Amino acid sequence: MKDQIAAVLKEMDPLDDDQWTGNGDPKVDYIKEKTGLEEVTRHMIFEADPSFNRKKAAEPEQEQKPEVTDPEEDEQENASVEHLSNLDEPMTEKQFAIFLRDVPAEDLRDVELLLKNQQIDISRQANYLVDLKFRVKRAVGFVRSRIKREVPDSSNQEAIRDYLESQKRQRADRAAKRDAVFGQFGNLNDINPRSQLDQAMARKTKRGTKRPERNLLK
Repeated sequence: MKDQIAAVLKEMDPLDDDQWTGNGDPKVDYIKEKTGLEEVTRHMIFEADPSFNRKKAAEPEQEQKPEVTDPEEDEQENASVEHLSNLDEPMTEKQFAIFLRDVPAEDLRDVELLLKNQQIDISRQANYLVDLKFRVKRAVGFVRSRIKREVPDSSNQEAIRDYLESQKRQRADRAAKRDAVFGQFGNLNDINPRSQLDQAMARKTKRGTKRPERNLLK
């Protein structure tokens, strides 16, 4: 995947505006189309060639080739460049001014080249972070959209719970008032809706409730 992207970068035309962004970086969509990969990100392009940009693509081919140096010169590494390359934290302006004062004149070109390369790397990393920030922002928007559709709002849930509790309290109050009113009449099972005469008739023996008829005329 990395080699595919690097191969496309080598074939890019610095005169074709459709292949480049306004900052001089390769367009992600162009690289994706030419490589045929399903996914291409700015970071993947950066990893394929950290220093590649439109300016570099416009340089003559011979300038892009590594310089052939004497092996003995390679062993005599520039001490100033080595010092800058091995820093864990960047210098402050004051610290760099003190450092630069002690750099030999013959090392200044190498120091300048190192700083330019660092500047290019930082610029590309900044562009990658801007792109990453945008993608993360969109991802957050997608998640919030699902939350609104699928996760109940906690404030609404609390309102519903409070409403149900209030309804429960109101029903309990009404039941207490009803029991208080009916309590004035005692136990409802002891209340007989029949009149005293009907109750007396109901207590008669098996002779029946029909009164005997007497013949008054003999």
